[in-house]
Order: sequence, then C-alpha cells, then structure tokens
Amino acid sequence: MNSAAAKFPSFEQFRADITKLVGAAQTFQQQTAALLEALRSQSPASRAARITRAAAIFAALAALLAGYLIGKVWP
Repeated sequence: MNSAAAKFPSFEQFRADITKLVGAAQTFQQQTAALLEALRSQSPASRAARITRAAAIFAALAALLAGYLIGKVWP
C-alpha cells in the first residue's frame, strides 16, 4: 500500500493542479473568442486576397524542390 500511496499526489496538490488547469482553459477560451471575433470582423475579400495563386504555386514548387533535394542527400 505504501508504494501505491507514493505514486498519487496529495489532494492539495491535485486541487492546485486542477485550479491551474481551469485557469488555463479560461484563458484559452478568452483568447479563442478574441481571435474568432477578429477573424469575423474581416471581410471575405480581404481574407482571400492575402495569398495569391502565384504565391501558392511558388510555395508548392519550392516544397517539391526541397523534398527532391532532401531525398537526394538522405536516401
């Protein structure tokens, strides 16, 4: 029984950890709500205009080239 008791934290430590977890969850919810509000306030046209088709194609080609070169170095 002593080995089992040594594995579990005390109730006070468990309670403190749960309190920290609740605080972190509340902070996460607040930050998520603020982010969603900021995203909703932008118009759909401005969101779509951020990444152009040319930039997307360039990024895809760069990724393919990088993958090819990495494959040559580390077969």
